[in-house]
Amino acid sequence: MDITVSPAPPLIRSARASLQLRTATALLAAAILAFAAACGPGSPPDTAIRNDSAGVTLVEYPSLPPIEESRIAIAAEPDLVLGDGRAFEGPDYDFFQIAGVSQLGDGTLIVANQGSRELRFFGADGQFLRSAGGDGDGPGEFRRVQGPWIIESDTIVVFDMSLRRFQLFSPDGAFVRVTPMTGASFTGFLPQPRGLGVVGNGILGNGRAVMFLDPDLPPGPTNGVQRLPNLLALHRLGDGGWDSVRVVAGIERIVEVRGESLTLPGYKFNAYPVAAGAGATAAVADAARFRVELYGPDGRLVSILSASVPTIPVTSDVIEGAVEHWLANAMDVVPEPGPARAAYAERIRDDFLARHAPVLPAIRDLFVDADERIWVERYDVPARGPSRWEVFERDGTWISRVEMPEGFTRGRRAMFPWAPYFSVASGRLAGVWTDPDTGLETVRVYRLIEPDS
Repeated sequence: MDITVSPAPPLIRSARASLQLRTATALLAAAILAFAAACGPGSPPDTAIRNDSAGVTLVEYPSLPPIEESRIAIAAEPDLVLGDGRAFEGPDYDFFQIAGVSQLGDGTLIVANQGSRELRFFGADGQFLRSAGGDGDGPGEFRRVQGPWIIESDTIVVFDMSLRRFQLFSPDGAFVRVTPMTGASFTGFLPQPRGLGVVGNGILGNGRAVMFLDPDLPPGPTNGVQRLPNLLALHRLGDGGWDSVRVVAGIERIVEVRGESLTLPGYKFNAYPVAAGAGATAAVADAARFRVELYGPDGRLVSILSASVPTIPVTSDVIEGAVEHWLANAMDVVPEPGPARAAYAERIRDDFLARHAPVLPAIRDLFVDADERIWVERYDVPARGPSRWEVFERDGTWISRVEMPEGFTRGRRAMFPWAPYFSVASGRLAGVWTDPDTGLETVRVYRLIEPDS
């Protein structure tokens, strides 16, 4: 059967909260309108800003400003490189399977190194400070690291995808406590979120993890391309409870029914839901179009920003770019150059050709930085140029278009797209760069160039 996905209201609604929300969004809209009237860089005069009947602020861009109007740029060269025999040496600078990089308020870098199941702490100058964690099931130990995230008071959060639990650490790496992930009891949805765990950099400052929950499969599904609904939910790290936010369209996939069996073959360039969060802001989008919903820490929809962007059809050139990207990043499974590699590439190419969407999604990913600015990655042709991000203030004001340094934010991202693979805080962008020839991982830190920096 076909499933029509419609938004679900927030779990809790009160007259007082609704009044507060309408008042807050009205003030926000007035502030944005004043900014637009000034016709400052990055906010075209014809940008539409209004409130809908529910008091939600809508910011609509008929087109995004040109890159020349950007107010943020990334320095051409990194200020700091950790690993690969650079300025610092020793086993603490040997990385393998980096799961994520974050920054504390004082510039301390925290690297989650899955290869050693530990967190490594480095000063803002790159000097190794300490490590925490280790392989095991005990308090403060890990099996499969996801994170780290930084919440209030520079508390560090790590999710273990194998042990299904969150662990909190103090800024100096001391273990604080563990919170097991409890099953959610929402009707019609699976009791556990999909196996990937937390989405994007999705942990809010108040200790709520942003997650998607998959539905129970409906009876009598039919053949064809479908998008079953997902539930966007917030998992409370304090007591292990859940708050539902809304129902969204899930991953676009092919459903094939053969007698009593059901298969879900791969569907390339498919649309999917994507989310991220930090501080008091959760950003949620459907990758099919350039439209981002912004929620407050209580799960209430505050504003929506959208833009008209060109539609990119999936052509043979797009498919070749995707094959190149796969071969360049899936180093663990791609054969060495030679006949075996050529045969493998042909199988990948045939897989892309057999089942793919007619057009590319509009959005690849979302990110919310420490200042709660919204970073929206454009879904460009894979492997053809650097990753491009549109950056907005929390009120929807466009700030910049930035291009990541070549090779930066890729690597393990091809295989593990949910990892928080870069961090933006205190005017610095930090993340993972993987050598395309050797596969060696380094942590690189770039300065963000802004008018007041």
